[in-house]
Amino acid sequence: MTEQALRSKSSMFFERYALAENQNIALGLTVYLLGALCFILAAGLIYVAARPKAVHYVPALATGGVSYPDRVPLSSVVSFSTAWLLNWSNYSPETAENVYKRSFVFMAPPLLSKVRAGLDEELQKIARERLSSVFILGEEPRVEEDPAGFKVAFTGERVIYVGKEEMAREEARFLLDVRRAATTEVNPYGLAIFDVRKEKVTHEGV
Repeated sequence: MTEQALRSKSSMFFERYALAENQNIALGLTVYLLGALCFILAAGLIYVAARPKAVHYVPALATGGVSYPDRVPLSSVVSFSTAWLLNWSNYSPETAENVYKRSFVFMAPPLLSKVRAGLDEELQKIARERLSSVFILGEEPRVEEDPAGFKVAFTGERVIYVGKEEMAREEARFLLDVRRAATTEVNPYGLAIFDVRKEKVTHEGV
């Protein structure tokens, strides 16, 4: 084989090698671009799936009526009063102090001052005599609304214990004077207890 033929074959080999290298580079770039595109599409799908969906509220048809912005539903008054009274009237020597503290949050200033005046003596008596109180509702509360607020009456059975021994059992009625108050972070209900009284239940003709 002549020298010229060898040079021709060698030239063709390098040309084919260079062409193959160019094709490999082009293929590599194509694969890289496709990979980047797939990553972008995947990220876009994840973003769309994770993004909070808009909620569209379609109001009901308007109906006739009168709106009272400051009106408190009676059901709210009953729930508030019941929770407060059951906390106030159920205690033991170990829980009495915390019971009073929880009750104070929802008392109006006049009642709060009155209760605090005799608090130390009352707590000492409870601890000394080992007194406990249990009050169980016997019927649905009765609510009366007046210009000042609400009068809520609770009737049930109250049991007093001295240590583990039952000291007294009676049918009792608690009367709560509940009025509107400023809504705060501590008291979000917008209600306060202005007075609480306990009275015995008498049955006429018995």
